[in-house]
Amino acid sequence: MQKIDNSSEEYLYQHHWLFCGEVFTQGRGETMTYGTKFNVLIRTETQVITKDEIDRAQKLMLQRLLLERPPRKNHRIVDCYMANICYLGLMNKIQFDGSIAANVDDLAPETPQVH
Repeated sequence: MQKIDNSSEEYLYQHHWLFCGEVFTQGRGETMTYGTKFNVLIRTETQVITKDEIDRAQKLMLQRLLLERPPRKNHRIVDCYMANICYLGLMNKIQFDGSIAANVDDLAPETPQVH
């Protein structure tokens, strides 16, 4: 029988928060802004959101923008707007992964039956 190490990070209980926001870019000399929406997950030790967690969520959104959807040439980032913060609950990594993981067979579309 294999012993499970309960001290590892996957068994550590943390509060999970979903931050939803939008990063706005604007071309030089333009008046129109372009928004890209992002969701990021933040884990905390306490059930309190501080300025540090909001800053961390904004930095993650900016990093995702630069890595996944780099702004057009001569565009600059003008704002990062936090639209919503949702508390997902107190859970460990295994519980969180299990809550979003689905069996591949459950996702497969049903094959139409020909009679």
